[in-house]
Amino acid sequence: MQYTYEVMLDAPLGKKRGLLVLNGIAGECRGELSLMSFSNPVRGTVDADSACTLMGRMRTLMRNLPFTAEGRIDLKGLELTLHWGGRSYALHGSIREA
Repeated sequence: MQYTYEVMLDAPLGKKRGLLVLNGIAGECRGELSLMSFSNPVRGTVDADSACTLMGRMRTLMRNLPFTAEGRIDLKGLELTLHWGGRSYALHGSIREA
């Protein structure tokens, strides 16, 4: 099943809105994180307690670097800490209603 989250990244130059689309939120998951005008493939895991780890590459106009994200994700929303470019950023959001 596919899940779409409306997300907000707390970046140094302000909040950046985007979407996280995941195919599955139990066990292994794959999807796409769309932020700052770029879509970035992601993969990871979500355990039975909603603990989540995602990884992928983040593209911007200036960079293309690997990232990891850890936190919680469920059917209501997500709270993740994204590690990218040697820094950590809050990524949070809520599930988009169909």
